[in-house]
Amino acid sequence: MRLLRALSIASILLFCVLALALPAAYQRMTSVVPPNTYLGFDLNEYPGDAALPTLRKTFSFTNFWLGPPPGEKQTNWAGKRATLKAQGPGFVVLFTGRDGHNLKNAQDAQQKGILDAHNAAKSAEREGFAKGTIIFLDIE
Repeated sequence: MRLLRALSIASILLFCVLALALPAAYQRMTSVVPPNTYLGFDLNEYPGDAALPTLRKTFSFTNFWLGPPPGEKQTNWAGKRATLKAQGPGFVVLFTGRDGHNLKNAQDAQQKGILDAHNAAKSAEREGFAKGTIIFLDIE
């Protein structure tokens, strides 16, 4: 019983020490950004041309939707690559993957995957991305 009580008291003391120390440690950790660290933002909706200079102060890259983001019928990112590039951020190029429920079998998935890859590549070319640009398939 005494051992259990001693362990309980030690646990409570340890918790109190950690509770006091962690906020300071977290503050030190977040106040120093390691070299070669790049922050980016990922939005389904294009943020608007006026927001870009403010976003660029913090972020080094943005996503770029080649087609409609998940759950949407269209994208408002189309035609915005030149405007974004003028602001200087890098890109994570995205294309929405199909929901698995819409695939009948492996052959259907392969055919639709080839079609989607072709559409993504055409969209990337139309937006001015270089051949060989990596396009990430976004699956929700």
